[in-house]
Amino acid sequence: MELVNLDGMDEYLTGISGFYGPEGYNGVEAITSITFHTNKTTHRSYGREMGAGYTLFNSTATSGRVVGFMAGNGLMDF
Repeated sequence: MELVNLDGMDEYLTGISGFYGPEGYNGVEAITSITFHTNKTTHRSYGREMGAGYTLFNSTATSGRVVGFMAGNGLMDF
């Protein structure tokens, strides 16, 4: 596990971007890379950035801050 360290109280998360697409033998869609954007910088991308067959996603806070997000791993069975 790696941590993204923010610069004290004056740096905050403004967006998240990355790629998602088919993964594994059954082709379940999953996030393959994620990048964190702050008001000061863009932190390096974690994971594998993919090309053909993968989709770029981009989520930015509109004139504000990202205050949280949730992620997990594994398959969900309904």
